[in-house]
Amino acid sequence: MELAADFRIGKSGRISCGINGALTIFPTVSVEIFSTGPADTGALLKEGRADLGLMIEQESYPSGFQFRGVGHSTIVPVCAPEHPLAGCLNPGYADLRQYRQIILHSQYHRPDDLTEEIKSPTIWHAESPEMIAALVMRGLGWAELPLPSVSHHLAEGSLMRMACAFQQSDAHKGIDVIWTERRALGRAGQWFRDQLLAVPQADWCGE
Repeated sequence: MELAADFRIGKSGRISCGINGALTIFPTVSVEIFSTGPADTGALLKEGRADLGLMIEQESYPSGFQFRGVGHSTIVPVCAPEHPLAGCLNPGYADLRQYRQIILHSQYHRPDDLTEEIKSPTIWHAESPEMIAALVMRGLGWAELPLPSVSHHLAEGSLMRMACAFQQSDAHKGIDVIWTERRALGRAGQWFRDQLLAVPQADWCGE
């Protein structure tokens, strides 16, 4: 079973628990997990390199793709307490543009895929939310990350959540489980898909 998971979602622990459960029930199944960036999950399924995907929702999917919405992930803008943006009461777009933004690396994205995510002319890329958080904590830039992946850093004070002027409420991104008609899910894949579909909404949001 090959699983491609967009770790902007920030639920790697939930995925690990699901894999452990699958291996308990299907002990002979081999598992390969791809940690993906924007546009990578769908590309891996299209190429036949993954059976099942977990990703931020798209407006549309290629022909032959099946998907089910499983919830929403809360995305929060963060910086280090010592970063200049931490001193802005309600930073706006002009403030964010002055400093480096760190976003998730993607192998497959086209330039226009990330237009909505990019808010600064100075961009760094990193391989995972955890790596991005580590760079942000060192004061090397700011980022928008899934709440579950940074909640412990916010609680201990190593990261600060920014209250941006243009955002009056939490930003939520839909999460989809996807698979394709051309590559049928085996029993283990179906079981794991059903486990993802059963995850409570509060877990995805990080509440």
